[in-house]
Amino acid sequence: GYATYYGLVAYGGSAGAYIYNPSGYYAQLAMGAYGLYTNGYIAGIGINTASSKDYKKDITILSPGQETAILSAIEKLPLVRYRLKREADEAPKHIGLIAEWSPDDLKPMDAKSIDLSCYITYSVAGVKALSAQIKQQQGEIRELKRQVQQLQEKNAP
Repeated sequence: GYATYYGLVAYGGSAGAYIYNPSGYYAQLAMGAYGLYTNGYIAGIGINTASSKDYKKDITILSPGQETAILSAIEKLPLVRYRLKREADEAPKHIGLIAEWSPDDLKPMDAKSIDLSCYITYSVAGVKALSAQIKQQQGEIRELKRQVQQLQEKNAP
């Protein structure tokens, strides 16, 4: 359908707008702590997060121990299916997290949102910890196979 845009505003890196669709759907984009906030969905071909070292300070690389701690936190993280309060009971359920039940690392702005960039990085840290565990277990399996082969050769008739 057609959309009507009311009051597009840009100020200090933030933007605000109110968008109304004649079918009754609306989204409010507002300025504030987030820079851009919507109470609707955002869609596009891609979302790029500015991630250059040029934009960051106090950079430290996570240690394997920190990655393992993140994996432990991921294992305890409850995943849920839900509908938004504004959605009809027949609407398909979403899958995701509840901010209040999530680690602080995933919600740097407030206790009601999840930082998707942090969430993805958290997941990558968990994968790295799993990869390290698999490599360690593969080494242990190789060693156990070697020991079994030695015992078999020793006990062969």
